[in-house]
Amino acid sequence: MEKHYTLIDYLKKDGVYDLYITQLPTNIRQEVSNILAKPILIWLKNHRLRKVSSEVKISEKTITNLRTASTRILDFLSYFPIIWANPLGVSLPQLGITKRVIIVNFNKDLIKLVSGEICRKGNMCDTCMLNPEIIEIMDPEDIQEWRESCLSLPWIAGRVPRYQKLKIGFTNLQWIKNIREISWINAIIFQHELDHLNGILYPDKAKKLIRIDYNTNIITPITYKELENLY
Repeated sequence: MEKHYTLIDYLKKDGVYDLYITQLPTNIRQEVSNILAKPILIWLKNHRLRKVSSEVKISEKTITNLRTASTRILDFLSYFPIIWANPLGVSLPQLGITKRVIIVNFNKDLIKLVSGEICRKGNMCDTCMLNPEIIEIMDPEDIQEWRESCLSLPWIAGRVPRYQKLKIGFTNLQWIKNIREISWINAIIFQHELDHLNGILYPDKAKKLIRIDYNTNIITPITYKELENLY
């Protein structure tokens, strides 16, 4: 049976689900619960997370389906409670759809906004990207390690070396090609999500992995082998 979990599982394990739900207006509690109950694929050995996603082709049916799927991702990002964490990106493979589509939550202070971006939280803007690619690594020598985590590997984090300046290309939901330069946290988010489309999870590249207990804030080192058998 394929391994997955829901955001409700996430929040209950961390002991904050009941607190979060009771803080919501009564008229949207059921809607939010339904969104949080949708499955997210997990596990280092999950065969669908390890597939290389196929390119999105232009067709009315494909675009319609992608709009639906992308709306689901936006729902995840929008409703994920700020009392725990805010995901900075999600890929369609994490929802079981092996298409080259990601939604990234970029810092708008570091980008030039394009059509189709939705600013939801302060200076953060959600951008849906079809067939994203790295066109140029602008400074191959500028590589830094950052601590990353992933919805598909809950309660784990790791330090991953990433390029800091990129020129990227992608198509938006209006089928308009975009090229932009991104740096720092936006470049890190993009590389993380692009890896998902190629069947790569960040522990494959991590220099150090840790397990985090958000109830006690206890951090424990964990090996790649231990992570394989964790879920």
